[in-house]
Amino acid sequence: MYDLLDGIRVVEVALAAPGGLGAHLADLGAEVIKVEKPGLGYVTRQLAGRFQHLRWNRGKKSIAVDLGLPNGRDVFLDLARTADVVVDGMRA
Repeated sequence: MYDLLDGIRVVEVALAAPGGLGAHLADLGAEVIKVEKPGLGYVTRQLAGRFQHLRWNRGKKSIAVDLGLPNGRDVFLDLARTADVVVDGMRA
């Protein structure tokens, strides 16, 4: 791919729509860390199948974090502190 965004860290917590943004940033060389729900993972794993999952999550790393738990929130905030960009596509 490209190295235009080499050295840029992106933390992504998003569903389908902004998830494409993370894939494009990874294509341009950013390190993208996708925060997924433990057990279920990213929604395209269940709804769209393996091809769509790979399409929208290409080049990303992933971590399973339960954002509903205090320690999960702490893990996310620690990741966000190390990031240059946070992509948040979740509803409040």
